[in-house]
Amino acid sequence: MARKIVTIKQCCTAKMGYSFRMTPTYVPDGNVLLVQPKDVTAEGILLPDRDTRIQSTSDNRLVAGDVLLISRGRFTAATFDGSITEPCIATSAFLIVTPKKQAELLPEYLALFFNSADCQKRFRQLHETTTIPFISLSNLESIEICVPTIDRQAALIALDRMNKTYSRLSSRKLALQKQLVDHELTLLTQEHCHV
Repeated sequence: MARKIVTIKQCCTAKMGYSFRMTPTYVPDGNVLLVQPKDVTAEGILLPDRDTRIQSTSDNRLVAGDVLLISRGRFTAATFDGSITEPCIATSAFLIVTPKKQAELLPEYLALFFNSADCQKRFRQLHETTTIPFISLSNLESIEICVPTIDRQAALIALDRMNKTYSRLSSRKLALQKQLVDHELTLLTQEHCHV
Protein backbone atom coordinates (compact mmCIF):
# COMPACT_ATOMS: atom_id res chain seq x y z
CA MET A 1 0.00 0.00 0.00
CA ALA A 2 2.25 2.82 -1.29
CA ARG A 3 1.38 6.23 0.06
CA LYS A 4 3.23 9.35 0.99
CA ILE A 5 2.55 12.36 3.14
CA VAL A 6 3.44 15.73 1.65
CA THR A 7 2.42 19.34 2.11
CA ILE A 8 0.14 21.04 -0.37
CA LYS A 9 3.08 23.26 -1.35
CA GLN A 10 5.21 20.21 -2.21
CA CYS A 11 2.62 18.58 -4.46
CA CYS A 12 0.65 21.52 -5.87
CA THR A 13 0.89 25.04 -7.15
CA ALA A 14 -1.54 27.41 -5.46
CA LYS A 15 -2.62 30.95 -6.20
CA MET A 16 -5.44 33.33 -5.45
CA GLY A 17 -8.28 33.82 -7.87
CA TYR A 18 -8.47 36.97 -9.96
CA SER A 19 -8.76 40.19 -7.98
CA PHE A 20 -10.84 42.88 -9.67
CA ARG A 21 -9.97 46.51 -9.03
CA MET A 22 -13.68 47.32 -8.95
CA THR A 23 -16.90 45.35 -9.06
CA PRO A 24 -17.06 43.59 -12.44
CA THR A 25 -19.77 44.58 -14.89
CA TYR A 26 -21.82 41.68 -16.19
CA VAL A 27 -22.48 41.72 -19.90
CA PRO A 28 -24.77 39.21 -21.68
CA ASP A 29 -22.30 38.62 -24.51
CA GLY A 30 -19.14 38.64 -22.35
CA ASN A 31 -16.28 36.41 -23.47
CA VAL A 32 -15.66 34.86 -20.01
CA LEU A 33 -17.80 33.15 -17.37
CA LEU A 34 -17.12 34.49 -13.87
CA VAL A 35 -16.98 31.71 -11.27
CA GLN A 36 -18.07 32.78 -7.78
CA PRO A 37 -18.53 30.94 -4.46
CA LYS A 38 -22.30 30.69 -5.07
CA ASP A 39 -21.45 28.46 -8.05
CA VAL A 40 -20.07 25.71 -5.77
CA THR A 41 -22.66 23.53 -4.02
CA ALA A 42 -22.26 22.31 -0.44
CA GLU A 43 -21.39 18.90 -1.94
CA GLY A 44 -18.46 20.37 -3.88
CA ILE A 45 -20.07 20.43 -7.32
CA LEU A 46 -19.26 23.32 -9.65
CA LEU A 47 -22.38 24.72 -11.37
CA PRO A 48 -21.46 28.10 -12.84
CA ASP A 49 -24.16 30.59 -13.68
CA ARG A 50 -24.08 30.84 -17.48
CA ASP A 51 -25.47 34.38 -17.29
CA THR A 52 -22.62 35.74 -15.15
CA ARG A 53 -20.39 36.89 -17.97
CA ILE A 54 -17.77 39.58 -18.18
CA GLN A 55 -15.57 41.00 -20.88
CA SER A 56 -11.96 40.26 -19.94
CA THR A 57 -8.52 39.99 -21.50
CA SER A 58 -7.04 38.39 -18.37
CA ASP A 59 -4.93 35.29 -18.90
CA ASN A 60 -5.90 33.94 -15.45
CA ARG A 61 -8.29 31.45 -17.04
CA LEU A 62 -9.12 28.20 -15.30
CA VAL A 63 -7.73 25.02 -16.82
CA ALA A 64 -8.83 21.41 -16.46
CA GLY A 65 -7.33 20.02 -13.26
CA ASP A 66 -7.65 23.20 -11.20
CA VAL A 67 -9.24 22.72 -7.80
CA LEU A 68 -11.22 25.71 -6.57
CA LEU A 69 -11.29 26.17 -2.79
CA ILE A 70 -13.60 28.82 -1.36
CA SER A 71 -11.23 30.65 0.96
CA ARG A 72 -13.77 32.67 2.95
CA GLY A 73 -16.68 31.55 5.10
CA ARG A 74 -17.25 27.96 4.02
CA PHE A 75 -14.16 26.11 2.86
CA THR A 76 -15.73 24.02 0.10
CA ALA A 77 -13.72 22.75 -2.87
CA ALA A 78 -14.74 21.77 -6.41
CA THR A 79 -12.82 20.49 -9.40
CA PHE A 80 -12.70 22.39 -12.66
CA ASP A 81 -12.70 19.30 -14.84
CA GLY A 82 -12.83 20.82 -18.30
CA SER A 83 -16.47 19.90 -18.95
CA ILE A 84 -17.17 23.63 -19.09
CA THR A 85 -15.63 24.50 -22.43
CA GLU A 86 -16.13 28.25 -22.22
CA PRO A 87 -13.30 30.38 -20.78
CA CYS A 88 -13.75 30.90 -17.03
CA ILE A 89 -12.14 33.11 -14.39
CA ALA A 90 -12.49 32.49 -10.65
CA THR A 91 -12.79 35.48 -8.32
CA SER A 92 -10.35 36.21 -5.50
CA ALA A 93 -12.76 34.47 -3.10
CA PHE A 94 -11.08 31.25 -4.29
CA LEU A 95 -7.70 29.69 -3.84
CA ILE A 96 -6.85 27.80 -7.04
CA VAL A 97 -4.81 24.68 -6.39
CA THR A 98 -3.33 22.60 -9.21
CA PRO A 99 -1.57 19.27 -8.59
CA LYS A 100 1.95 19.09 -10.05
CA LYS A 101 2.35 16.42 -12.72
CA GLN A 102 5.05 14.53 -10.80
CA ALA A 103 2.90 14.45 -7.62
CA GLU A 104 0.63 11.67 -8.94
CA LEU A 105 -2.30 13.43 -7.31
CA LEU A 106 -5.71 13.42 -9.01
CA PRO A 107 -7.53 16.78 -8.84
CA GLU A 108 -10.79 15.06 -7.83
CA TYR A 109 -8.98 13.36 -4.93
CA LEU A 110 -7.55 16.72 -3.82
CA ALA A 111 -11.04 18.27 -3.81
CA LEU A 112 -12.36 15.23 -1.93
CA PHE A 113 -9.57 15.68 0.63
CA PHE A 114 -10.33 19.40 1.06
CA ASN A 115 -14.02 18.59 1.65
CA SER A 116 -13.26 15.79 4.13
CA ALA A 117 -14.08 16.16 7.83
CA ASP A 118 -10.38 15.89 8.71
CA CYS A 119 -9.29 18.69 6.39
CA GLN A 120 -12.24 20.89 7.35
CA LYS A 121 -11.08 20.54 10.96
CA ARG A 122 -7.59 21.65 9.91
CA PHE A 123 -9.04 24.64 8.06
CA ARG A 124 -10.89 25.68 11.22
CA GLN A 125 -7.64 25.41 13.23
CA LEU A 126 -5.65 27.44 10.68
CA HIS A 127 -8.16 30.02 9.55
CA GLU A 128 -7.50 33.69 10.11
CA THR A 129 -10.15 35.48 12.10
CA THR A 130 -11.76 38.59 10.69
CA THR A 131 -15.45 39.33 10.23
CA ILE A 132 -15.55 36.30 7.92
CA PRO A 133 -13.07 33.46 8.62
CA PHE A 134 -10.62 32.86 5.78
CA ILE A 135 -7.76 30.52 4.98
CA SER A 136 -4.60 32.20 3.70
CA LEU A 137 -2.48 30.86 0.87
CA SER A 138 0.45 30.16 3.21
CA ASN A 139 -1.74 28.29 5.69
CA LEU A 140 -3.23 26.23 2.88
CA GLU A 141 0.22 25.34 1.55
CA SER A 142 1.29 24.11 5.00
CA ILE A 143 -1.46 21.46 5.20
CA GLU A 144 -0.27 17.88 4.86
CA ILE A 145 -2.05 15.44 2.57
CA CYS A 146 -1.72 11.67 2.34
CA VAL A 147 -1.27 10.70 -1.31
CA PRO A 148 -2.16 7.04 -1.87
CA THR A 149 -1.71 5.18 -5.15
CA ILE A 150 -3.63 6.42 -8.19
CA ASP A 151 -5.81 3.28 -8.04
CA ARG A 152 -6.76 4.00 -4.43
CA GLN A 153 -7.49 7.65 -5.25
CA ALA A 154 -9.68 6.59 -8.19
CA ALA A 155 -11.58 4.12 -5.98
CA LEU A 156 -12.30 6.83 -3.38
CA ILE A 157 -13.42 9.23 -6.12
CA ALA A 158 -15.78 6.59 -7.56
CA LEU A 159 -17.23 5.88 -4.12
CA ASP A 160 -17.80 9.60 -3.53
CA ARG A 161 -19.57 9.91 -6.89
CA MET A 162 -21.83 6.96 -6.02
CA ASN A 163 -22.64 8.56 -2.65
CA LYS A 164 -23.55 11.87 -4.31
CA THR A 165 -25.72 10.11 -6.90
CA TYR A 166 -27.46 8.07 -4.18
CA SER A 167 -28.07 11.20 -2.11
CA ARG A 168 -29.47 13.10 -5.11
CA LEU A 169 -31.76 10.21 -6.11
CA SER A 170 -32.91 9.68 -2.52
CA SER A 171 -33.80 13.37 -2.21
CA ARG A 172 -35.73 13.18 -5.47
CA LYS A 173 -37.57 10.06 -4.29
CA LEU A 174 -38.57 11.76 -1.02
CA ALA A 175 -39.80 14.82 -2.93
CA LEU A 176 -41.93 12.64 -5.24
CA GLN A 177 -43.37 10.71 -2.29
CA LYS A 178 -44.29 13.99 -0.57
CA GLN A 179 -45.97 15.21 -3.77
CA LEU A 180 -47.96 11.98 -3.92
CA VAL A 181 -49.16 12.33 -0.30
CA ASP A 182 -50.02 16.02 -0.84
CA HIS A 183 -51.94 15.15 -4.02
CA GLU A 184 -53.92 12.42 -2.24
CA LEU A 185 -54.73 14.76 0.65
CA THR A 186 -55.93 17.41 -1.81
CA LEU A 187 -58.20 14.85 -3.51
CA LEU A 188 -59.61 13.74 -0.15
CA THR A 189 -60.31 17.35 0.83
CA GLN A 190 -62.04 18.03 -2.50
CA GLU A 191 -64.15 14.85 -2.17
CA HIS A 192 -65.14 15.84 1.39
CA CYS A 193 -66.16 19.33 0.24
CA HIS A 194 -68.44 17.87 -2.46
CA VAL A 195 -70.22 15.41 -0.17
